[in-house]
Amino acid sequence: ETVSAFRRNTIALQTRLDLTVRPRAVWVFGDSHVQAMDIGRIAERAVNLGIGEDTVPGLLSRIGTHPALPGAAGVVLAVGINDLAFRGPEAIAASYADLLARLPAGMPAVIGAVLPVNERVRPGGLNARIGRLNAALADLCRARPHCRFADAGPRLRDATGAPDPLMYLADGLHLSAEGYRRWIEVLGPAVREGIPP
Repeated sequence: ETVSAFRRNTIALQTRLDLTVRPRAVWVFGDSHVQAMDIGRIAERAVNLGIGEDTVPGLLSRIGTHPALPGAAGVVLAVGINDLAFRGPEAIAASYADLLARLPAGMPAVIGAVLPVNERVRPGGLNARIGRLNAALADLCRARPHCRFADAGPRLRDATGAPDPLMYLADGLHLSAEGYRRWIEVLGPAVREGIPP
């Protein structure tokens, strides 16, 4: 995995948030799905720390650069789709366990399931691997106190059980406005119930 100039620059900008972030905010870490989200729709006091292209090891390497993180009310973690281009679900889950261990002790966490893709545009069985990864992430969450697993995948499917093309942009990966609405309908309540204001 290489580190792009975009990612380096975004990390540098995000570290400045520690200077202004309010105590007891919800810190939302993730990849391009998070970066493009109106975070205020899942928590009133929230900080968007999404970076397109990010991976679980990438997040693991940057989460410790925020000295203000212990003052957060809790964290949301929504990352993992980009990892599947490099390694299998089991290796990703092992890195995710390291990521959870890096969080301040007792901090509430919400793990957003890796979202399915539109396989009509992105064939190759990726959703089966996403399913295995999500099962492992759900197990990790169950084993951690104050953790909620929020799986919006079923809300992005049509009546046949396949990912609904209307939930996605033309690339079959990123969400449409309706896809975001449905993801937020799952993620928002998990955050509000799992992370006290």
